[in-house]
Amino acid sequence: MAAAAAFSLSSRRLLASCSFLGFAQENTRMSFRAFHNGEAAATPLSGSNGFPFLFPSLRHLSSSTASSSSSYKQKGEGGRRGGGGGAKHFSWEKLRKEEYNAISNRMSTSDRTKLKKALNRFRYSALAETKARRLVPADIYPQTMRKFCSKIIGHLTEDLKGFIVSHQEGKRENVRRIESLLFRLYGEYVNSDYAEICDNYKRRYSASDMRQCHKWYDHARSMKRKLIYHAGPTNSGKTYQAIQRLLEAESGVYCAPLRLLAAEGYDTMNREGAVTDLITGQEMKTSPFSTHYACTIEMADLNKEVDVAVLDEIQMISDPHRGYAWTRALLGVPAKEIHLCGDETVLKLVERLAKKMNEKLEVRRYSRYKPLELEAKPLEDLGRVQEGDCLIAFSKKEIYRLKLEIESRTRYKCAIIYGNLPPETRRQQADLFNDPETEYKVLVATDAVGMGLNLSVRRIIFTKLVKYCGVSNSLAVLSASQAKQIAGRAGRRSSDFEKGLVSALNVEDMTTLKRLLKERLKPNRLAGILPPFEQIELFASLQPEEVVNNFRWLLREFQSQAQLEDGLYFMCRTKELETMGKLLTPFTGMTLEEKYKFVIAPIDTSNKDVVISFLKYVRLFNASKSVSVNLQLPSPRSESYVHKLENSFKILSLYLWLSLRFPEEFTEHEKAQMMLEQCTHRIQVALEKLSP
Repeated sequence: MAAAAAFSLSSRRLLASCSFLGFAQENTRMSFRAFHNGEAAATPLSGSNGFPFLFPSLRHLSSSTASSSSSYKQKGEGGRRGGGGGAKHFSWEKLRKEEYNAISNRMSTSDRTKLKKALNRFRYSALAETKARRLVPADIYPQTMRKFCSKIIGHLTEDLKGFIVSHQEGKRENVRRIESLLFRLYGEYVNSDYAEICDNYKRRYSASDMRQCHKWYDHARSMKRKLIYHAGPTNSGKTYQAIQRLLEAESGVYCAPLRLLAAEGYDTMNREGAVTDLITGQEMKTSPFSTHYACTIEMADLNKEVDVAVLDEIQMISDPHRGYAWTRALLGVPAKEIHLCGDETVLKLVERLAKKMNEKLEVRRYSRYKPLELEAKPLEDLGRVQEGDCLIAFSKKEIYRLKLEIESRTRYKCAIIYGNLPPETRRQQADLFNDPETEYKVLVATDAVGMGLNLSVRRIIFTKLVKYCGVSNSLAVLSASQAKQIAGRAGRRSSDFEKGLVSALNVEDMTTLKRLLKERLKPNRLAGILPPFEQIELFASLQPEEVVNNFRWLLREFQSQAQLEDGLYFMCRTKELETMGKLLTPFTGMTLEEKYKFVIAPIDTSNKDVVISFLKYVRLFNASKSVSVNLQLPSPRSESYVHKLENSFKILSLYLWLSLRFPEEFTEHEKAQMMLEQCTHRIQVALEKLSP
């Protein structure tokens, strides 16, 4: 194994002190708790020797909670003033001293009807129920509201009855005044009669407050950062321009969406003379003299100040699974300049985030270097493929079928690329296709070619426009964004082709494809977010023991109470995290922090082989035993050889990921790295041997 790729156990121990994606940082946790309790917080530590401390202080959380509480009180006062007339002097403390039913027994039928109508409207008000989420748990809201309305009738005063009856009908403003007054009295009632329940609930509620998440990042907020948005389609040079600025800077970071792109950025920057480190979830290559680093977006160091940061594929900030990583990097990377590269679908969203952070945003727009044209007719016959064609399918089975048919009917050999292949294998297959000296003149691929690979494609041919959607668990037509991302791979600037061409295999798909390519991209309005461990830990400290011991229940409870800024954020990976939490339920010997690290491990929970290996690792860890790789690579004579190798690659990647978080227990890091390289090589050899 290359010396640059290897690092010692002591280095991995240092890396395991990082806080994000399962890296714990003690001073961060203390700082988080201190500020939540209103105390002074310690200054966050900085990384050394190129190993990042990844999550900064979260001490803002308590202050934002306090400010929201203060804001709520002010709103209550405003509501009191807004009541007009004599509304401002009503209080539950005074009302409860009134003789029970003294007034209600003397009311006229007309006044009683009006009073009940006003109280029923308030009792079933959706707005009141929403506002009450800040005061009481949802499961006791109906009970508290029913009792409150009953007690109001019993403890009426002449002034209160007169106010409600006189405002019950007429202008909408009068109705709002009644409901504002009643909600204030309801708040005073539950805080008095349900004091202990309300106090506990408010602490839990504040612990799940994520509305001011841009304040999580003190270092970034203390800087005068400038944001530059490079907006343009595929093959427009937007990322190239951002990388050029990165290379000019004295220090910087390239944040990539894929390990493949991070490795490519690492190679490019070192080749151009910038001494660069590589940091991903599974590997690290460092130099003592580095000034730059390339990383997967999740591994961005939020305590390491740099001159320039490049966040590639910024539109993925709205991705339901990984969007939180782009949000975290955009809000928290401490860089003087941040260059965001992507299409325009999240430009408005970034503008709103920039305004929230009080930072300047500059927009630079790009056009394609070479035109992209839709052909007049579909391909129809696979025997008519030509050199430089890339056929798009959406299943591994279909990829292999197309490869064998094309190679049996034409003189061309096919390179293949799909998501389950290791990054190194995808790059090797891309190199075979790009090299004019090889026999591989045609590429067959899934939508994995839409990101992370430079390909000399003349024509993109969609064999289908329907793919499986995991969210809806059904087949769905590609979105305009997906179709354009894939089609845009044709006509690369450095290729020999004057323009890029796009086509489909049949007439029906040509009609749909034409519509998709003409359709304007729909803007994405929300950014993904995920709570850091420190917030989960604080929330757990306020839960009953049975909830804390069941990580699935804990996550579900947090998600049900989480407060997100309306119209700006959404919670990522909710179903995945709950599934992982369920898998960990039987293991009671782990701390909350250890469970959190396992829960966020990057595994496909639908892959049976990977899940079985994951549970074996957890079982050994839970028993305080050393965790070995415990894996044998499959025999070439076995059925589904390539498929088994792909699963082996995923298991080894998982082991490497865990070995960086638990270096004392997962002790076979170097062995796993060596087996991973062997696995990758065997997959490449197996693909080369595939023939009709």
